Amino acid sequence: RRAGRSNQTEMRTEDDQNRQDGPSRGNVIAAVVAAKVQPPVALVAGLQSIVRATGVAALQLGVSSLAALPQGQQEPLVAALVESELIFTATYAAFAGEDYASLATIAATGGFRPAALFEERRAAVRQCAAVARRLGVSLMSAHAGFIPPQSDALAFGAMQDRLRAVSDDLAGHNVTLCFETGQETAPVLSDFLTAVGRPNIAVNFDPANMILYASGSPTDAVEILHPFIAHVHAKDARRIAGAAPGQWAGHEVVLGTGDADVAGVLKRLRRHDYVGAVAIEREGGGAWIDDVRAGAQFLKQAEMAE
Repeated sequence: RRAGRSNQTEMRTEDDQNRQDGPSRGNVIAAVVAAKVQPPVALVAGLQSIVRATGVAALQLGVSSLAALPQGQQEPLVAALVESELIFTATYAAFAGEDYASLATIAATGGFRPAALFEERRAAVRQCAAVARRLGVSLMSAHAGFIPPQSDALAFGAMQDRLRAVSDDLAGHNVTLCFETGQETAPVLSDFLTAVGRPNIAVNFDPANMILYASGSPTDAVEILHPFIAHVHAKDARRIAGAAPGQWAGHEVVLGTGDADVAGVLKRLRRHDYVGAVAIEREGGGAWIDDVRAGAQFLKQAEMAE
């Protein structure tokens, strides 16, 4: 079961709609969580317990671990998810070998940028898209990797070709690939998406990443990227004063306590008629359930304040 933008919800039933609608403006509040390989009953029960404990309505599900399984092991797990009452706003794909130790290491290892790993990661995304199709979910997010500027014509063209190939693969599964924001400025990403020219490539807007990578104002980025935004991460980060060039410019914090102005981002999105999902992503900290629950409350209060 899926929840997404208003033009991507034709498969939803009336009961789905009643469960998915947000407090006042229809934004589904979700949590970002990876599926764990375990017996089907335990997989579903674990995800259901997250929904209950955090107060979210849905999940964005990481499916890389499921997609990598042999078909005979994968099928009962996917079938259990399909048969459950869980609602999924999107899936996401993660790549082995990505190194976030520094900006330099993630620039070298992230997404589809490393030429030597492209075909391997392309195949992994195809596998994830097959799982997404079985789940009835039309959106899948991933880090595409650092997008080179147009001035670097050779590298820019190579990344275009790679992302066209991936998007064409996913089109066969009726899946849209949503790029995570942050590793480049909004104008660079907008120019790249326009140049790629595929209808099933979009943006998963993550305001915290723009703080972490020092890639611009999240609220200003909405004004540039809103035509492409299909899914949103509610994630926050606090700037690090005096961060040296080439080092992380911030660190992730509990939603609503950082510098990403997530409430302002959501306000800007609604001005542009965004009614899709808002998925809370909490990568750090030692109290994930509590932090996601606090994030859900923050989002509900932000909507009520408008």
